[in-house]
Amino acid sequence: MQSCFFLRTSGGVEVDLIIDRKRHKEMFEIKKIATFKPKMLHAMKVFLKPNDQGCLLYNGKSVPYSDQISLSNYQDYLSKWKHDD
Repeated sequence: MQSCFFLRTSGGVEVDLIIDRKRHKEMFEIKKIATFKPKMLHAMKVFLKPNDQGCLLYNGKSVPYSDQISLSNYQDYLSKWKHDD
């Protein structure tokens, strides 16, 4: 069974959404801004372990960032999950 949560340390380092899939975690940082700034990934980089994946959901372009982190336009990301009802 997988679980979802967010994480914030007492020092203020925060990841918006973490999906724990037992063997790895998927971490999401969600921003309204359209311009990517590397500091947006700081918290995710603190918590990512070798098998984990991270994704910045924002209003900018969808592009790969590293082996573990992708930058995804939130509309592009959500369109992958769109169902015809």
